[in-house]
Amino acid sequence: TAKLKSITGLNVFIVDEAEEFTDEKDFNTIDESIRMPDIPNIVILVMNPQSVEHWIWKRWFEKSHKMEVINGVQVPISTSPYITHIHTTYLDNKQNLSQDYIDKIDNLQKENKEAYEHRFLGKWLDKKQGVIYPNWVEGEFDSSLPFAYGLDFGFYPDPLALIKVAVDKGAKKIYVHEVIYEQNLSYEMVLSKVKHLVATNDMIIADTSEPRLIQAMQSQGIYVIKTEKYAGSVVDGIRLINDFQLVVTPESYNMKYELRNYIWNDKKASIPLDMDNHGADALRYASVKLLEGSDLLAYN
Repeated sequence: TAKLKSITGLNVFIVDEAEEFTDEKDFNTIDESIRMPDIPNIVILVMNPQSVEHWIWKRWFEKSHKMEVINGVQVPISTSPYITHIHTTYLDNKQNLSQDYIDKIDNLQKENKEAYEHRFLGKWLDKKQGVIYPNWVEGEFDSSLPFAYGLDFGFYPDPLALIKVAVDKGAKKIYVHEVIYEQNLSYEMVLSKVKHLVATNDMIIADTSEPRLIQAMQSQGIYVIKTEKYAGSVVDGIRLINDFQLVVTPESYNMKYELRNYIWNDKKASIPLDMDNHGADALRYASVKLLEGSDLLAYN
């Protein structure tokens, strides 16, 4: 981008596969260098829509779009005054496609509706493909249920995540609320925040990576125990949680981000990608403990 920024005499900038342009700052640097006087300056982005976490969605779609029906499916079209959105699909070019190719698309429509709508109709994804926890909705936390807190330690650049979790075994629902999700917290700050936000008798199930901090928390009367870890414990916990629907509070923004982006690195081998998972790990610690059943669970 530094070299492109220094180029003069350009009034048109075309980006193919713009979904791979993941850094909005880099885009801005180039966009601001297209500044020829007295003629139109144009930036053209050619792309396939990705997930709603992409900066292009947030910048030009999130707060300014209308829904247009394409082949029976509602697809968002940007109404931002700053862009002209031209949306095309294979349906606009069907006469130039082979029958074999069209048959493949028709089969995908029958077998995987979500993939068809995304890949061939241009519908933005609510989550990345291959997410680990696909079954979740927004909703209020059910405070009548037994609950516990999951705590995943994170020190810069990783965030510390404290997640409140309640389980309704009968309804097969797990309720999730983000309490803390912050970077660069010192031991003292963690202790202060947790003591302020968590009642004395409420149980916290914590990551095992910070035994000294756990000991310090316990010495200050915070009810915290270590999560159980063993070979395969991560995947076992994921499978257990996936038998339930997650209900995530609307204000749990970072938790929702993780649920949209925490994906399998190799699904067949049951290997999660170790990214976007601090809240998800905290959720797992608490959920597994609650689903195991215990006389030590907290109640409102």
